[in-house]
Amino acid sequence: MPLPQRLVTRYVIQRLYRHGYADMARMESFVRSPAADGTVWTVVRPPMLTDGPLTRAYRTAENAPLARPKSLSRADLAHYLLTHVDDRRAHRAVVEVAY
Repeated sequence: MPLPQRLVTRYVIQRLYRHGYADMARMESFVRSPAADGTVWTVVRPPMLTDGPLTRAYRTAENAPLARPKSLSRADLAHYLLTHVDDRRAHRAVVEVAY
């Protein structure tokens, strides 16, 4: 991510949405906790969602950061979710999805 974008994200966006980020961190912590042991789960992290068309041109990364995530259409997010329900690589994983 370019330096100006990183600075805006860290010092403006994350502060504005700190409660949402805190809720997300608590949810992910609970999902990974021993209380959820034996549960099949997947955390999907899309970037900014758009109303664009279905392209199927998205990239994914399991348990690793995705290089330069830009945005993702809601249609492509839905496509990923519906086509990867049974994908064992995504079970008990954090998946980043973006263009």
